Amino acid sequence: MTYWLAIETSTRNCSVAVFSDLECLAIREDAHPERYTHAEVLHAFAQEVLNEAQVSWTQLSAIAVGDGPGSFTGLRIGVAAAKGYAFALGIPLVAVPVMEVLHAYWQINGRDEEHCISLIDARRMESYTQIFGSQSQAVQPLIIESDIFTRLIGSIALVGDAADKYRPVLNDERFVFYQVFPSARFMAHPAFSRIKTANFVDVAYHTPNYGKEFIAGKPKQG
Repeated sequence: MTYWLAIETSTRNCSVAVFSDLECLAIREDAHPERYTHAEVLHAFAQEVLNEAQVSWTQLSAIAVGDGPGSFTGLRIGVAAAKGYAFALGIPLVAVPVMEVLHAYWQINGRDEEHCISLIDARRMESYTQIFGSQSQAVQPLIIESDIFTRLIGSIALVGDAADKYRPVLNDERFVFYQVFPSARFMAHPAFSRIKTANFVDVAYHTPNYGKEFIAGKPKQG
């Protein structure tokens, strides 16, 4: 049995959970509608979930953190906390791309769409995007336009905090929208697989994928 702490702060949702292997024992999260509360609540959330799960800090075997892309403010706070915990406890750190967290949400809550597209809001009519499925594609920044996913055939799940921004321009019935913030709850599989395979990052030198140098463009055809 492995106890580990998960921290996801790449969006306005500050989310902290404690796991036993793949089982979420306790979770706290807050998605404030107007501002980031991460600096105020993250450390309190961490202590609260450990108390609820009756797990001590010294029982933790690893720390997992959402690795972006996303908010500079959120990621900076979350990764700094995760690194501090890992260093102080002398335990490893795993970094989970937020797109995988959203894909994990869809795997649990989806309706068997043929493609899953993870979306993180990049402000204005822009988003960070990753396609999962038979035509998988790495993370890329995109302008939201009506013909953006024409090369994909079949039903498409749009999952993330930018999903609703696509509704006005993607009105084809093959699109299904899951407006959801990434959450520590859905880090279970992507994080625990990294823990089991010792796929750790350097506690001292790791930096998250802020995605802040945004270069807009359409996906390549083919």
